[in-house]
Amino acid sequence: MTAFEGVPDVHRLFGIRLIGLRHAAGLSQAALAARVGMDPDELARLEAGVGEPTVETVALLAEGLGVKPVELVRDENDPAKILGDLLKRLSPELRRDLIARLEGEVSARRKGEN
Repeated sequence: MTAFEGVPDVHRLFGIRLIGLRHAAGLSQAALAARVGMDPDELARLEAGVGEPTVETVALLAEGLGVKPVELVRDENDPAKILGDLLKRLSPELRRDLIARLEGEVSARRKGEN
């Protein structure tokens, strides 16, 4: 039995990305939890793929790791699925706001390429 057996793919992938980015930042679980003001047990559960991180939690962890939030939710095999799963858990109002911000970011980057 593996550590992630029975864990939904989206949660497993989030946990794996979180562990990898934490290690890359040279942080222990305790250090990252302290940095972002999170209960160490909650961080351990997220790394184990247990529970669903909120958008706010993703943003908080990303800031603590010094990465963009997308780095925590990206799956190189299917980024649309992971983002879609996260969007489904948001309220309609928050979903519209987040999509508008993402569209603005894409537009700004395209303008910067020209």
